Amino acid sequence: MVWAYRLLLNREPESPEAIAQHLAACGSVEQLRNGFLASSEFRANNPLHPGFTPESTVVLAEPCDGLRVFVDLSDVSIGLNVARGVYEPHETAFVRSIVKPGDSVLDVGANIGFFTTLMASLVGPDGNVVAFEPVPQNLRLLRRTIVENGFEDRIRLLEAAVGEEPGEAHLIHLPLEAGALNSGGSYLQQDRKIPEKHEIVTAPLLKLDELDLPRPVRFIKIDIEGAEPLAFRGGRELLRADKPTILCEINSIQLERVANTNANAFLSEMRDLGYECIELAEGRLGRTITQLDDALVNVVFR
Repeated sequence: MVWAYRLLLNREPESPEAIAQHLAACGSVEQLRNGFLASSEFRANNPLHPGFTPESTVVLAEPCDGLRVFVDLSDVSIGLNVARGVYEPHETAFVRSIVKPGDSVLDVGANIGFFTTLMASLVGPDGNVVAFEPVPQNLRLLRRTIVENGFEDRIRLLEAAVGEEPGEAHLIHLPLEAGALNSGGSYLQQDRKIPEKHEIVTAPLLKLDELDLPRPVRFIKIDIEGAEPLAFRGGRELLRADKPTILCEINSIQLERVANTNANAFLSEMRDLGYECIELAEGRLGRTITQLDDALVNVVFR
């Protein structure tokens, strides 16, 4: 990370906090490189370099299977990769293998709706997708995508965050126009510190066990930037009763920041609910994971 600053921006990192934010958002060297090359600072210093434009550019993409998803091309981490048809290929393959016609599924942290739309196509007209997304910037695209695919009858969109208890969520959010490069980086605020250029997004906070959901829930995809343990604490009854398969991001930095826990403690909580953690390998289930340190990875709980 430090050498990316030196080589691509010709300077030292502004602060340890800035380094931590980049590390939390980047799951690979490729994502790190693309993020720096797409930044307005790199573009300003290298006007002849054919990098990505930082200006908002919303287009209608067809990433797979005839699905149509509205994306913003300034969203380097998600929108641009959806448009290119290369967004999370292993996770996409696993979702295709596990979600069946007629299933009831949850998308917790739906973002712009790639997985929401994919799962809606898989469950068919007799199935249900309940999608949770609190960030207005993402909701604007997600609503358009649902209508574009004619999935209003099978997708229920809840414009809210998910947590341990119901109430009001305050999320730290960096808009794309402020240089986020990633529409999926918003996280629940646990202190009063707001990083530079960020803003607070307020939304309802829902508890899974108190919602009227189509049951049984067969599958959950969840990516909520470190709040996953909070969501599952608020959904213990649902998890014990329905035992859905879960595709879950584990982000060690965000787990500590948002849920005041770590990856291994999170795995222990899930074991107490009867789940084992399994590696996602090339879109298929791999080895059982008993310990994770300093991780940013998608895993399967089942």
